[in-house]
Amino acid sequence: MPLIRVGASGGTSLKEQAYENEAELENVLAEHVELLREGDEPPLALVTSQLRVPGSGVADLVLIDAAGIPVVVEVKLSRNPQSRREVIAQVFDYAATLTDWTVDELNSQTEGCLEEALRSLSNGDDTNFKERWRSTGTNLRAGVVRVVVAVDQQTEDLSRIISYINDHSDLDVRLTVVKKYSDPSGDTVF
Repeated sequence: MPLIRVGASGGTSLKEQAYENEAELENVLAEHVELLREGDEPPLALVTSQLRVPGSGVADLVLIDAAGIPVVVEVKLSRNPQSRREVIAQVFDYAATLTDWTVDELNSQTEGCLEEALRSLSNGDDTNFKERWRSTGTNLRAGVVRVVVAVDQQTEDLSRIISYINDHSDLDVRLTVVKKYSDPSGDTVF
C-alpha cells in the first residue's frame, strides 16, 4: 500500500520497500528504539544487539526502559520460514534466561552496556542512575521483562498467539510491525 507524504510543496508518493534481510530491520530498530515505544511509556535505550544467551541462542536486541524494565526484541521477516510458534518460544527462552540473571550479571553479559544505557537515560544524574539500577535489579528478580517480536508484516497466526498471551497472562508481549518506504528523492521512511 503506497503512502502519501503531504508537505508545503504538495504530496509525495511513498512506495513500500522490502528489507534486504533481518539484519537491516534489526539495525533500524537499534538506531531508532523509539519505534518500539508506545504512547507515553518511559524512554528506551539500546543495551546491546546480538546478545549471546547461554543455552538459549542469540537475542537480536536487548533494550532497557527508563523504569528499569528489560526489553528483549526478536526480529523476523515474513519470508523467514521459521514457524511463528518457534519465534514465540525463542523470545521467551531469552527472557527466561535474562530474568535468571542479577543486574550485575546482565551488565557483565553485555560488557558494561547495561550500565551505559541506564546512565544515558539518567542524563548524568547519579542518584537517578542508582534508582534505575535498583529498579532493573528488582524487575529482573520479579521476572518483569517486555518481549517484542518485530516484523515487517503482521500475520494472523502470530497476532492470534500474542493476543492470547496478553489476554491470559500478566506478561507484556508485543508484536511490532515496522514497514519500510522510500520516496522519489531517495529518502527512507519507517
